[in-house]
Amino acid sequence: MASSDVTTRWYYSKDVYQILGITNRQLQYWDETGLFSPTEKSTRRRKYSFTDLIQLSVIRRLLERGVSLQKIRKGIANLQRILPQVTFPFAELEIDTDGENVFVHHKDSWFEAITGQTMISFRVEDLFYQVIDLLEEREKRSVEMPVQSPGSLDSVRLPQAHKR
Repeated sequence: MASSDVTTRWYYSKDVYQILGITNRQLQYWDETGLFSPTEKSTRRRKYSFTDLIQLSVIRRLLERGVSLQKIRKGIANLQRILPQVTFPFAELEIDTDGENVFVHHKDSWFEAITGQTMISFRVEDLFYQVIDLLEEREKRSVEMPVQSPGSLDSVRLPQAHKR
């Protein structure tokens, strides 16, 4: 099956169980409690899109790593409040957890999903290379500038006093 086929077809509860190991009862409970609803549902069947499978996979992974359903639910609600422009939070964001907290990366910033607390995040290695670049630029500028004797004021322009 071509990758475009898997991303455009519908999946049913039975498929979700076979692919992700999430039972029909879990899917029903998550839908009833507002944790996650399928893209389409009728009175007889729930239809899941490929994007739904991605989001369900994230929920399952968070559960496997010890995050409670209550925290996942709160995190989703906060993400919808904090990032209203994000349509599919679990498909569009980078997510990490320590089992207790859920951390979200969006457009160069990190924050905790449940509290919304912003985190300062940067790689020290990046600063290492940035300082090297600054030192090299400084060295380059000092080579380009004429060397003067310490006491020489020939090329120094002192600012004029402002007259009132």
